[in-house]
Amino acid sequence: MKQTFSRIVRLRIERGLNQAALAKELNIPQGTLSNYEQGKREIRSSTLLKIAEFFDVSVEYLIGKTDYRQSVRSFSDTLFETANKRVTKGEFYEMLDKFPPETLAALSQMLNIMGNNTT
Repeated sequence: MKQTFSRIVRLRIERGLNQAALAKELNIPQGTLSNYEQGKREIRSSTLLKIAEFFDVSVEYLIGKTDYRQSVRSFSDTLFETANKRVTKGEFYEMLDKFPPETLAALSQMLNIMGNNTT
């Protein structure tokens, strides 16, 4: 869980936010955020989701399960954006190279399920 706290601090600093500003954005007391960042307090799942949404990263990234930051929402947005414009095969493969293997595996599984459900 320690990695979660350091990632929150890193994301906050990257955005140029102090604790007070981030706490205000998340609608939590600054002391609570400070305790999260120091590892003194467990983060509720609802707050973890808020943090992930605010920074547009995955919860998996926050908790250290992956080093890939992109959230599922961003991944979906990228796919829909690509679907709405003409891209070359090379551009499409270039886009796919930006995603981690676990995301591509999930996408492949989803496409296989969709392919099996068409008649």
